[in-house]
Amino acid sequence: QKVYFVSYDKMKVVETTVNQSEASLFVGELYNKREEFQPYFSFQTGQGNEIMLPENQVELESYQYFTEEIEGEKFKEALFVNPQLVKQDVSISKNRYTDGTRELNIYPTTQMVKYVNPTLKDTNPVEANFLIEQSIKFLNDHGGWTDNYVLFDIQESDQEVKFIMSIHSIPVINSMENQYGPTMISQRWGQNEIAIYERPLYELIMTPLSSNSLTLMSGRKVEEIINKNQQLDKTQINNIFIAYELGGSDSQQTVKVAPVWCIEMMNGTLIKMTEVVEQPGGDENGLE
Repeated sequence: QKVYFVSYDKMKVVETTVNQSEASLFVGELYNKREEFQPYFSFQTGQGNEIMLPENQVELESYQYFTEEIEGEKFKEALFVNPQLVKQDVSISKNRYTDGTRELNIYPTTQMVKYVNPTLKDTNPVEANFLIEQSIKFLNDHGGWTDNYVLFDIQESDQEVKFIMSIHSIPVINSMENQYGPTMISQRWGQNEIAIYERPLYELIMTPLSSNSLTLMSGRKVEEIINKNQQLDKTQINNIFIAYELGGSDSQQTVKVAPVWCIEMMNGTLIKMTEVVEQPGGDENGLE
């Protein structure tokens, strides 16, 4: 039995072979449990891109977590070949490490880490599968997996790979209104070496302090809002998904995460859908 995976944006088709009896058993088990699953419908962007959205409202938990700041010395030891030769400069805004060429900056106020190797020149781009392999290996070798992360984006032209923090397999985005810190690990490559490495300085203590149940609007409501919004070019929508929005709290040691609907545009812009009227005469839900 052959199965085909089609990428419309890359114009590629991947073929694989599966055992027919095992495949039939798997499909049969899913069919028997069909009443337990959330029904979905296909949202059409108008450019041949179909996005599956839930028919009904979605119930998810919001959480509050303790955070822990990762020591800058750990990054120094992991990223420099000769850490003993690295010099450190401390200022109000950042903690800077350098061996004279490479530079590691720790930003405690924005909870961000940035490592730059300026000696690397652009090289012939490698394919996405190799980019993913070397990115995962780099993180494994340098102690980079501090929370649960999933692959978010690959840009072969820029030789860049991004991983996004996830909670219960749901991606986590940073709040624009109440920022705490980044939620992505970004790597840019040159000559098979890391050229730019950006990531969060913090990690979540994965036992939540508290949780509350929230109900998000249905996919049908999302579709209705998008179709009514004249400023939004539906043909430029790349994806629509539920994310956890992470923001700071009254305490510097805790963060809050709450589920929100997000629209990802073709240019990478994320638009958050809110239940707040942003414009006079607007719907009971809106875009932000």
